[in-house]
Amino acid sequence: YGTIHFPIPIYNGDVHVTIDEKNANVLNFELLGYNQTRYKIVKLLNRNPVKVQLLYYFTNVPFCEGYYTYLWRSGQQKLLKQSKEDPIQHQLVELAPNDYIEINVTITTPNVAHNVSGFFVIETNYDFIQLPLTFRTLAGGC
Repeated sequence: YGTIHFPIPIYNGDVHVTIDEKNANVLNFELLGYNQTRYKIVKLLNRNPVKVQLLYYFTNVPFCEGYYTYLWRSGQQKLLKQSKEDPIQHQLVELAPNDYIEINVTITTPNVAHNVSGFFVIETNYDFIQLPLTFRTLAGGC
C-alpha cells in the first residue's frame, strides 16, 4: 500500500505584524522633546492562502496619524504615498497571499510635558488588531 498526502491549507485570517522590522506589538516612541516628529513603520504581511482585506485603521492618540506607504504585491513594490498629505487610511486594500503593506505611523509631539498613551487600530475582514501606542514629552527630550 502507498501513502497519499493531501495538502490542507490552514489559515486563521490573522496578518503578521512587525514594527520597524521587529516582531513587536507596541508602538513605543519613548521620550521625546517638544515639537519633534518621529515615525515607525507598521508592516502587515498576509501569510494566509486567501486574500485579506484591510478595512481601515485609526488611532485615538492626539498628535498621531498614519498613512499607507508601500504595498508589496507579487514580488513588486508599489509606492502608495510619499507623504502624509491627503491620507488614504479609508481606502480598502486587499492583500493576496504573501503580500504586505507598510503603514507609516507618525507623531508630532506637543509643546508641553505630557505622557501619552492610546491605541493604533487596524481592522481586516478577519481580525481586529489593537497596538498600544505610547510616548512621553519633556523640554529638551532625549
